Amino acid sequence: MSNGVRSFPLLRLPIDCLKYIVQRMEEIDKFAISLVSKKTQSLVTSTNLLKCLEINICVRQDVSIHIVFPSLEQLTCSFKNYQVQLDNLSPRNIKANVFLSETERFVHNKPSYRFEDWLNHILGVYGRCGVRTVILDRLLLNFLSFKKTIKCFSRLVLSETYSNTQVREILKTLRPEKEVYLGYENKNADSESIHEVFMQNFDTFFLSSWTDVTLDDLLVMNSEEIRIRSDRVIDEKILNRFIKHWIAGSNKRMKYLAIAPQRFYYQLVSIDKAAVLKGIRHVLVPKECKRNFKDTSSFKHSIEGGYDFKRKDGTTGTIVFDRIKYFQLFVWP
Repeated sequence: MSNGVRSFPLLRLPIDCLKYIVQRMEEIDKFAISLVSKKTQSLVTSTNLLKCLEINICVRQDVSIHIVFPSLEQLTCSFKNYQVQLDNLSPRNIKANVFLSETERFVHNKPSYRFEDWLNHILGVYGRCGVRTVILDRLLLNFLSFKKTIKCFSRLVLSETYSNTQVREILKTLRPEKEVYLGYENKNADSESIHEVFMQNFDTFFLSSWTDVTLDDLLVMNSEEIRIRSDRVIDEKILNRFIKHWIAGSNKRMKYLAIAPQRFYYQLVSIDKAAVLKGIRHVLVPKECKRNFKDTSSFKHSIEGGYDFKRKDGTTGTIVFDRIKYFQLFVWP
């Protein structure tokens, strides 16, 4: 008895009653119940209502696990003491600051639990086989240890300025299965290191805030879907030479290329279409002709008109110019 209020023996209720109650709990309360014991973890999982869209990990000042729900709300488990000491990278009994919003939060630690135990608990409770996105805002002390912890993941986001050599070394250990997003301004002269990254065969490669895109950058890219945002508009002569290289046989894996200004919702761009298409045999497709393009794992698009041309092996490519994504190249199957 505390403050005149008697505690309620929730876990002594019949199993059907317990499931009914858990089903109507807030997400943070369901998660809290799952931490009490293996029995309650099994109970929460058995309700089949812990649905999430994805589980992500952010490496910022703290390392945090984010559970994203269909409502786009996020339940976050944040850890201050993970990978802060070389001689104790993943301490036992680590505390998690768990919060759904500024008002709904609690701090919890489970005896003997390390960061990897928390991650495995979360993956088990939410029925996910792995992490979707890893966001790196700083370097970790030991990437190999981190990779062993998360096992596999789909997407890597590097959102701070790293040297090209650092990016290459990160990807040697921490390679995503599908996508890479480089969201920082490239100020490095070492193109050889970053080209080693570009040459890897990802599903999607996204360059954001990229200062200067060269012809060599485009030619070494080996991903199916390439998206580039740059404040500096790429010269029409570079695009023209790239198309000619593609016609001759370069970039065989590429299915889609889009180039846009960094702030494309506010910065509209017009480029000289004639200069881009100079010397390239092509057919103008009228705007009234709409075609559906779906040839990458994450992308489908309705194309209105465009300029069709042939690769030497007979493959058809279509260039579309608009003022938002000022250059798009579609490769038809």
